[in-house]
Amino acid sequence: MCGKVLQIRMAGRSTSAPAKSLKNSGGCGRRAVAGLTRFRSVIGVDIAPSATEQARAAGSDPHLSFRVLDLLDPEQAGALHEEIGDANVHVRGVLHQFPPAYRKMAVESLVWLLGRNGTLYLKELTSSSEAYLADMLNEFGPPLSLRRVMVELFPFNIKWGGLSDADFNELFSSERFIRVR
Repeated sequence: MCGKVLQIRMAGRSTSAPAKSLKNSGGCGRRAVAGLTRFRSVIGVDIAPSATEQARAAGSDPHLSFRVLDLLDPEQAGALHEEIGDANVHVRGVLHQFPPAYRKMAVESLVWLLGRNGTLYLKELTSSSEAYLADMLNEFGPPLSLRRVMVELFPFNIKWGGLSDADFNELFSSERFIRVR
């Protein structure tokens, strides 16, 4: 399997669900906009100010906003939690990009954002994805949508990878988190 989808809640969670949803916007904000079909209010977040500006420029909805958020800054996540309260958080393809030493810090930010009642919807590449993607690239070459990224980023030793089962278990221990699926 090249990807893992998990639904995770904090242990000791109450039964009330937050109305807010946070989505890592991935630049243009498509995932944040899609979140409006399930949640009353969505905040798309990205570390890059240019990405949040691009997402804002793409369209507006009174229930959608975009913010800059660095997951490696738990204090910043705590300040956002103070402002909006508990939130459901959607993370897609983010944690595997951090070096292992930084992943726990990112999870601490997620804990702040979830609060007591939020649910984390996590979709990450697994450790088996690297070999699979390398085989696909060798056989078919990079897809058009990735060529620019690969030319600009991979020469700088930014590599893709994934999280192993041990990584998931360490980051989301059963003492602290409940895996819903």
